[in-house]
Amino acid sequence: MLWLLLATAFATVPEKYGTGSASMALGGTGVSWVDDGHAAYLNPAGLSRIRRPMVGVGMSWAHDSFEEFPSVWWDTNRDGSLDRRDSPLELSSNVEDAVGIHFHASRHIGGKFGLGIVGYIPTRRVLQLRTSEPDLPEYYMYNSRQQRYMLAAGVGGEILNGVHIGAGVDFVPRVIIDAAFNLSATVVADDGDDLNGVVTDVVVDVHEIELEIVAGFAPTLGLNLDLGAWSEPLEGATIGLAFHGASGLPVDSRLDAQIDVSVEDVGDLEPYALAAAAQAGIRLYDHYVPMTLALGLSYMPPRRFGAAVDITWTNWRPYAVSVAQLTDAIVTSPLIVIDDEISDGNAFTATFTSTVATRVGIQLPLPEITLGEHWRYARIDLRAGGGWVPTPLVSQGESSALIDSNRLFFTGGASLETWDPTGLLDGVIRLDIMAQFHLLERGLLVRSSDEPRSGYPVVRRDVPFGGNIFVIGGQWSFQY
Repeated sequence: MLWLLLATAFATVPEKYGTGSASMALGGTGVSWVDDGHAAYLNPAGLSRIRRPMVGVGMSWAHDSFEEFPSVWWDTNRDGSLDRRDSPLELSSNVEDAVGIHFHASRHIGGKFGLGIVGYIPTRRVLQLRTSEPDLPEYYMYNSRQQRYMLAAGVGGEILNGVHIGAGVDFVPRVIIDAAFNLSATVVADDGDDLNGVVTDVVVDVHEIELEIVAGFAPTLGLNLDLGAWSEPLEGATIGLAFHGASGLPVDSRLDAQIDVSVEDVGDLEPYALAAAAQAGIRLYDHYVPMTLALGLSYMPPRRFGAAVDITWTNWRPYAVSVAQLTDAIVTSPLIVIDDEISDGNAFTATFTSTVATRVGIQLPLPEITLGEHWRYARIDLRAGGGWVPTPLVSQGESSALIDSNRLFFTGGASLETWDPTGLLDGVIRLDIMAQFHLLERGLLVRSSDEPRSGYPVVRRDVPFGGNIFVIGGQWSFQY
């Protein structure tokens, strides 16, 4: 229970695929040009350019198709030993579809400041925390990480002509659990026979389970330089810089268990009782968020061809995989004495490095269409983009099978903007749609053993990896 409720989960859907259909269609860019509620996450300095209150809601769906894992060795018959009597363990490489709701809201404060909030909520569950078994192959960058919500808020302002700054927070909750329980068993031979008529009474007594959800925050800072404010020929040209702080403090939890066994009326054995108590400390990171520094360059003049480039540096070096790590353990019993140190069955080694990801996007506005008194006009923008995101995994030992690879992706989409024909909002309404196609570089993780070994392939000497991910979505926004 402890391992299921505590985990590291760095990559929500906005972190992996982007936030806002316009940004997601433009290759995930937005550090320099975003100017609505999504700026609270991408770059809070963009909130200073908001001139009317805006609200938006949408959905996205991500589906993966990864290389299938081979069957692997595992103690499937649970006899405490691993041999050829164990039937192979069949694993699925694909992860659950990520379906969720995106939303944003923003409003101006005077003429030079703005507030914004942006979030993502998975539709199947609000929060999924899950640890991994390092011996078994797993796409550790995906899985439960896509089943977790995101919420960020920020404020931005123009402090000098063309100089915009902003600050905000990314809310990152931490989950802590402690558990204490007893397992009691009574063995009685009611007819006095050693072999026949044995009655076993097993009682599980859970004393206490304490679950805490603690608020955590990752700070965000942003800077935008509007070059058009200084030179008219540069109208639409912007430079953006965004900093996202790291978060994910280590969680130390305690697991306290006691096992009592009593034996009565079994042959010539005297009645006796055996008790064993075990205490263990487990450390892991809850929702680790790496530090990022993003530079954005864009040229987005009104109703003309535009382009944007984002370059993001991510510090993956201190990354902690969602594997429960044993920090200490004590086992006491009147019949046995354990003097040696108790080792961690999940011990493994892995090296991660910082990465530099590149995202690009282009936008082509079509000629404006006049629609009359109520709709006023229709503006259609076509968008396309793509990017390259390298894997941070450099190397790993023989005790783990972490799966990840470099990712190349392509994006596309369109938007339709018009005026509210009902007169209720007296403002702009906009519909954005987008699609993404991600290619994970294919390869082989060498993993061979002459004898049965947990997590190693049964009929081959490697684990294939790679595949693709398809993402679609849309969003409706309006001013009021």
